[in-house]
Amino acid sequence: QLDVYALAARAMRADAPRLRAGLVFLGGAAGRPVWRDLPAADAIRSRLSVLGARLVLARWSDAFPRVAIERCEAITCGFIGRCHADVAGAGTEAKPPRATTT
Repeated sequence: QLDVYALAARAMRADAPRLRAGLVFLGGAAGRPVWRDLPAADAIRSRLSVLGARLVLARWSDAFPRVAIERCEAITCGFIGRCHADVAGAGTEAKPPRATTT
């Protein structure tokens, strides 16, 4: 998502000598931005095109295959409880349920 914002900023300010994009984490001590190495604009457009085509296909076929729960956890996805309810909701004392924000 940050790459897309950077792409939009590039389009708005094509005359800018450089562009940086980063994140500042809120809720903790004030910190410095974590800067992202931005891919080339063509690479961002290409990735968006692929993602858009996959979304259209999924909507058309009503098929939304899950990704591995480990990937969801790695990106702190907010939908683990919906996509992986069978895993996220089940747990025992020895193996507590996986964290979810939904």
